[in-house]
Amino acid sequence: MQIHPILYNTKPAVKPTFCGKQTNFLELLHRNYSLDVKTIVEKITKNYQPASTSGSNAVYNIYPNKPKTIPAANTVKGLMEIVVNRSKKLVESIKIFAGNKEEKLLESSEYTYNKKGQIIRILRSTTSPNDNLHQIKTNIKYEDNGITIQKDFDNGTKYLKTIITTLNNKKHILKFSKNNTGTIEKFKYTEKEALCSSREKEGTGVLFEASGDPLTGEMVFSKNITSPCNRGEYIELLSNGNYYKQVVAKDWHISTKEIPASIADDFIHQKVDLMTPENEMLTKLEEYGL
Repeated sequence: MQIHPILYNTKPAVKPTFCGKQTNFLELLHRNYSLDVKTIVEKITKNYQPASTSGSNAVYNIYPNKPKTIPAANTVKGLMEIVVNRSKKLVESIKIFAGNKEEKLLESSEYTYNKKGQIIRILRSTTSPNDNLHQIKTNIKYEDNGITIQKDFDNGTKYLKTIITTLNNKKHILKFSKNNTGTIEKFKYTEKEALCSSREKEGTGVLFEASGDPLTGEMVFSKNITSPCNRGEYIELLSNGNYYKQVVAKDWHISTKEIPASIADDFIHQKVDLMTPENEMLTKLEEYGL
């Protein structure tokens, strides 16, 4: 694609054209958001023997086919302990350990359901690479044509709300988050029409914004003016799938270089917050070969 000259506060005047590689971002947005947890339980009980039982509950210990390393901590995800309510066919909790059960607990999730068997609350605890404990409380509301997910991180340190709806046969996704330092993030996706995100600080206006192609999920353009060391950083997608980064220095000098998509693409980093509780659960189990 042609790179247009970028000045301090301008964007390309012509809509860019490109043929970069498709990501799995849109596949994630179009997953089956009404996944039935009971089908997951049936698969577990069919393929694994319980390690222990107590009343209706059964504990299943599962190891990954290919151990996954967490790069930042150099820790290997090991045993997954799943507690299943066999009478209701629901997953009560999931714990993931580093190695065997006697080693460090990396993640713990407890699930609460409504009468339809849909997840309505999750209490999750995670341990960071430097051994800090974090808690995420999630509440979910279901409607005829959508779902609303609200998350509270570490008792108000960060609040996040995601709304996924279908209107006029098109998927619409809105995401809003705010942390205790006043940073606000927004995300909007309208199927085949728009894909964009932004970040701002209360009282200062938009400091970062990115627009993407609604048909591929790739970021096409971004503008970042958060750094005190320069006037702005601008990134555009190239036809080879890489990105072209232009940095405008304080003296208005422009430096340029190509950078890999995994570093530049804002929407790659949005994926974790766009998953419903059922799909988060399914993704964990898929990592373990289920």
